[in-house]
Amino acid sequence: MQPSETTNVDPAVLRLRSLLIEEFASSGRLGTHERVATLLGPAVADSFNRRLVNLHHWLEALAAHEANAGRPMLTAVVVSDRTGLPTEGFFSCADALGYETGSTRADRLRFWASQVSKTLDHWHASRPDGS
Repeated sequence: MQPSETTNVDPAVLRLRSLLIEEFASSGRLGTHERVATLLGPAVADSFNRRLVNLHHWLEALAAHEANAGRPMLTAVVVSDRTGLPTEGFFSCADALGYETGSTRADRLRFWASQVSKTLDHWHASRPDGS
C-alpha cells in the first residue's frame, strides 16, 4: 500500500485491514465477526460488544478504502457467526459502493462468492513467497 493511500484513514481501519489480510485473505480462510473482533483485542475498545459495534463501522470504511484503491472487497472474508455467510450489512455496503449485487438472495450470494474468490486470489498472489 502506498503511503498516500493511508492518508485520512482511521488507524483502526488500517489495523483491521492488516488483520484481515494476514489472518484470513492471504491464507485462504474466512473469519467470523466474533473472531475478528476478538483478534482486534481489547486495545481497540473497552468491551467486546463495543468492538463488534465498531467492527461494522470499520468494515464499511475498509470496503470503501479498498474499492477506491481498485482492489476486491477484502471485507468479503468476514461472515456471520451464526450462518457462515455475509450479513445484510455486507450487501448494503456493496450496493452503496456501486457494486451490482443482484436482486435475489442467490444473486447476492454469487456476488459475495465472486468477491471472496477475487480477494483470496489477490492477497494470495500478493504474498512475497507466493504461498
